[in-house]
Amino acid sequence: SENLLSSDYYFDAKNDDGGNGSDANPYKEFNSKLIKNDSNVHFDNGEYNLGNVKCNNVTFIGVSPYVTVLSNGNLEVSGSISLQNIALKNITLINNGNVIASNVVMNLGAGNYDLGSIKSSSLTINGVSSSKTILTKGTIDATSDLTFNYLKVDGMSINNKGGVAATDSIFNFADSTYKLGTVNSYNLTIIGQSALKTILNGGKITVSTLLTIKNIALNKIPISNYGN
Repeated sequence: SENLLSSDYYFDAKNDDGGNGSDANPYKEFNSKLIKNDSNVHFDNGEYNLGNVKCNNVTFIGVSPYVTVLSNGNLEVSGSISLQNIALKNITLINNGNVIASNVVMNLGAGNYDLGSIKSSSLTINGVSSSKTILTKGTIDATSDLTFNYLKVDGMSINNKGGVAATDSIFNFADSTYKLGTVNSYNLTIIGQSALKTILNGGKITVSTLLTIKNIALNKIPISNYGN
């Protein structure tokens, strides 16, 4: 029988039985019709085709972003969702509410992205390259371990209360004053509009390979330079 009364739904790609969505007998394949708002969705190891999902107040829980992957589809958030221990691959996030991400990896293709409002602890966002994957809108409030790889931040707001690591990436800042926080850079370019009006205030930058800074002022930001 189907798991109709529970607010917890379970999926295991290794379950050849097909399952009923219970912890003891999880579904094999993901289908958005099998879940509902105000529920917890648990994924075991495996890659799951997401399809088109519209949801509110749903928690998606994996084992680890290295072994649990949601791929290929649209995830539309009308209120709030939580992502835990999971990776997104080829997923278009349509965030009209709030996303809470904990130990999450987002793998983005080429394009311009509006990620909406995200509150994160341990979030990695991977792009294709800094010329092809561009974060143009949205806000990330990061309490710890925010990582950008192979992308450009151009219009997105970042509130860094923890640490940021950036590899082969570009940060574009409009004229304003920003609290930088702690940044570990591996080929990072930081670009402002003018050194008189674009100010990074407070924090620390550690350079492992190459750091390029253009049209920007650094105020009380020590730089530990192990590269160039």
